[in-house]
Amino acid sequence: MGVTRRVCVVVAVASAAALAGCAGSPGPEAIEASCIPMTVVATPEPVVVGEEVTLEFEYVHATCDDTDPEADEGVVSAKVSLTEVNGMWRKADIATLEVDTDRSGSVEVLIPKDVPPGTYSVMVFSREVGQIEVVAS
Repeated sequence: MGVTRRVCVVVAVASAAALAGCAGSPGPEAIEASCIPMTVVATPEPVVVGEEVTLEFEYVHATCDDTDPEADEGVVSAKVSLTEVNGMWRKADIATLEVDTDRSGSVEVLIPKDVPPGTYSVMVFSREVGQIEVVAS
């Protein structure tokens, strides 16, 4: 066996032995998952000024501790607000969302007649959940 071949075999065996010790050792610390983003779907879409819209929410949580199933156990309701994307119009507490145990819920909202047409952020716990398009009637 040539010198080059012996060196390759020794390196390969040493590497395999070093890596074999890693198999049973614990890996790096688990990284906590980021928040599952809340979602909202509006029906009908687009939303018409002065008419009702149903907003269906999923993954509703007050804090970002979504990896702990007991973190938001006490959250049973949340205020829903609308804010125009360009910041010109805002309406706080347009509805109260009742949150189910699976962190979902829906609410019917009458879009006020003074809402100018445009894109609006749907806010829950002062965080944007999604956007809806509002059109003139």
